[in-house]
Amino acid sequence: MARQKNQASRGVKPLIKHWSHSSLMAYLRNPLAWYKRYVEEIYDMPTTPAAVVGSAGHRALEHFYNGAPKDIAVLKGLEYIRNIGDFEIDFGRAKTRRAKKKKRKMMEQEYLRAISFYLKRPPRHTVLGVEVKGIVEVEGLPLPIKAVSDLVVASRVEKGSVDIVDHKFVA
Repeated sequence: MARQKNQASRGVKPLIKHWSHSSLMAYLRNPLAWYKRYVEEIYDMPTTPAAVVGSAGHRALEHFYNGAPKDIAVLKGLEYIRNIGDFEIDFGRAKTRRAKKKKRKMMEQEYLRAISFYLKRPPRHTVLGVEVKGIVEVEGLPLPIKAVSDLVVASRVEKGSVDIVDHKFVA
């Protein structure tokens, strides 16, 4: 990071356009993997089944909070799971078609259990925005910071303020 600051001050183009929470955490975990993904923009690492379930949940809630009926929102999440290619998922020890099919069925069940639990009594919010993206320049930092918020809602605690809701799906 210090290198990027020095590059920016010398007029050298930074390696990335902005920092995000996920890019910073990836850098701290494994700088080489970070470089491959965020600088070279190579996205060849398969995702875990739990991450697929979480993304499906996010997809469903995005549709739900944008006004879709519950059943349609749930179907959008299922579509996400069903349309992701096997090569994009790290199935672990499941190597055969049959084992992968079984794992996918388990992923769908986990997703349906989680989203059904949430949508049974969803929190009531005055939704101001769904999947809101923002980039901000911070004085003293060479790169802007990017954030994506699942939901931006009217605060129930402080009138005239907003709250950020970050959904976490744990399988």
